[in-house]
Amino acid sequence: MIVAYATQLPFILGLVGITYGILSSSWDEAPGSMIGWEEAKTNFGRIKEGLDRTSKTAELKQDIVNEKQKLNRK
Repeated sequence: MIVAYATQLPFILGLVGITYGILSSSWDEAPGSMIGWEEAKTNFGRIKEGLDRTSKTAELKQDIVNEKQKLNRK
């Protein structure tokens, strides 16, 4: 059991590190901070907004399909 945890921990830490490295990168031309915490918050917010827009777009597309189906029934 301890071997399983010993092999999973480096994998999880690596995954978290890579994810933080991507999110803490400055996507703007302005230079970022050394640790990148502000950039990570900004970039996480951008990702969240993008996912929200994607889900809203999917809902609108489904509404359009439903309305088309209602019109075809009449």
